Amino acid sequence: MDELFAIIRDIFIPESDIVNLLRRAHVLAFTYGHKELAQWTQHELNGYSETEQVPDYRVLEGSLKAFNPSIGWIDILVSDDNRRKELCTLTVRDSIPFLLSYINDNPLIFNSLSGNEQVVLNRESGMPYTMEYAVHFTKAAINDIFEKVRTRLSEQLVMINTQKMSGRGMEQADKNSQEDDLKNSIFISHRSLDVDIADMLLDFFKGVGIPGECVFCSSLPGNDVNEKVSPEVKSALQTSQINIAILSRDYYKSAYCLNEAGIIWFLDKIPAVPIALPEITHDKMYGFLDKDYKAMRLDNSDDIAHIYERIILGLGIPQTGPRTLTRETNKLIKKYNEFLAKRTCAE
Repeated sequence: MDELFAIIRDIFIPESDIVNLLRRAHVLAFTYGHKELAQWTQHELNGYSETEQVPDYRVLEGSLKAFNPSIGWIDILVSDDNRRKELCTLTVRDSIPFLLSYINDNPLIFNSLSGNEQVVLNRESGMPYTMEYAVHFTKAAINDIFEKVRTRLSEQLVMINTQKMSGRGMEQADKNSQEDDLKNSIFISHRSLDVDIADMLLDFFKGVGIPGECVFCSSLPGNDVNEKVSPEVKSALQTSQINIAILSRDYYKSAYCLNEAGIIWFLDKIPAVPIALPEITHDKMYGFLDKDYKAMRLDNSDDIAHIYERIILGLGIPQTGPRTLTRETNKLIKKYNEFLAKRTCAE
């Protein structure tokens, strides 16, 4: 059975594991090049950071309670609606696996208020003793998050299936249109002396299903001996969606390459992926592409996987099979190591 249909079927089985469904859907999102689904499933599996916006279903309103030493937790009424919402609203950023574990291990679900809020509420209560204040939530409220995740997951997968079915007769037209849209979407900045590295990357990209038309290399004859960035390179940088810089000793010696690095740094909303040759260690990265960036290494399979994932997510390109990715990764590492061996001998 097709995995897409299998996940849709399993979503509607109440006993099915929501974490397992999310993981399978996350893999499927890469297969279909569905960036939105990949990002959402990743957030649900790993949680949302403080700076990331969460879906509405993760914003809960609980009940304010105080712990009375004599009788336990008691309800506290707040007459001002705005203040009640401010005190009792919780944005749940935790991952789905954590939430499942939490509600199983904790009979009570509550969020203690901050120290300042505790002081104010105790002062307003007029009680002769200090009480602990917390916002309580029902397990049903947390379970509702799980159900909303199931619903959203089913909607996204059904939509993908609908697109898949309706697009079969237009596959070639879609492919041509996609290639036009992706033309020059990957910009590789490098010194012409390092063109062999750029060629290795291009071969790797083609091997894993990334069209060659996506890639623009800045190694046009004579480009890196001048200082002014050519109009063709400027045009490619304006359309790029991923910028790669191959950092080497020669790269840092080129005023032209450093100008390209400055443009890449300026375009901070476009993902930048520095790839460093052995002589460029972390502490030797300077200028625009400095130590604030994590350099990738082409003899490291994890780094190559990271580069590949950034590209298919950024461009919405369908993921290749794991065997193909492993084969092409090993080929790239072998070519790179052979290049380094010859390069060392030449030096």
